[in-house]
Amino acid sequence: MSKKARWLAPAVVGFLCGLWPSVLADTVTITPDTQQQWSGEDTSNRVILVNVATIIGSEPSSLYKFDGTASGSFASSYNTVFSNTAKDPSDATITYVTGQPFLPAGDLYLIVKDGNHDPAWYLFKLSNLDVLVNGTTYPSYSWNGQDTLSLEGFWPGGGAISYVGIVRPVPEPGALLLLGLGLLAAGLTARRR
Repeated sequence: MSKKARWLAPAVVGFLCGLWPSVLADTVTITPDTQQQWSGEDTSNRVILVNVATIIGSEPSSLYKFDGTASGSFASSYNTVFSNTAKDPSDATITYVTGQPFLPAGDLYLIVKDGNHDPAWYLFKLSNLDVLVNGTTYPSYSWNGQDTLSLEGFWPGGGAISYVGIVRPVPEPGALLLLGLGLLAAGLTARRR
């Protein structure tokens, strides 16, 4: 078997088995009923972030936020449009536009906030969703950073999406210390050999 064939066969099998839904996906539909979600009644952004920190296990780091203006390190990579009506948008679309978004290792979360209704906010784990992708339901789907996120049916008939955001947990200093020690030990072991 040639060198080219040795790496090509596993690559094709990996593509077909593991990456097929991610590669083919164009639009990931998320509704208030999408699994792997949390919600709350709090309307203060500060209190919401405290609740999100409790859920995800550490302080959330904002990668992208859109409330009429985009902010965060992914601000130039995405375009968000609120739809239905200008004053009462119950839908939104987050579209990848340019650049290579760096998706950090670990979990990413999507926050959808209204603030005046119950629930006032939703939180979705983007790395483990049971979602509708181009009309087909996929369990345990992981967002690849380039698929369009279509948010549908949030607060219809009253309320409006006031902002959407993508956050990730900030690594704890202890976890970073353990990672650093592990890398140091691996380096020393490799050097001895």
